[in-house]
Amino acid sequence: ILHREPTRMVAVLRYSGANDDQTIDERVHELLRWFEKHPEYKPVWSIRCAEYDGPLTVPFLRRNEVQVRVERVYTH
Repeated sequence: ILHREPTRMVAVLRYSGANDDQTIDERVHELLRWFEKHPEYKPVWSIRCAEYDGPLTVPFLRRNEVQVRVERVYTH
């Protein structure tokens, strides 16, 4: 079943390889460090992991992402 979602801004960090807990944790921390360098954005939702290839795909060819919905912070 398909449904429409409202437009939203999302920060995404793409990576390849196996997706074990340690790798996901490392990528989440890398994404969070990005926010330290870009204070004009703030995460407004939980970080989630997306895997785009099946388990039989060779690990180095697997496409993965960590994603978090963001808002732009306007400072004057």
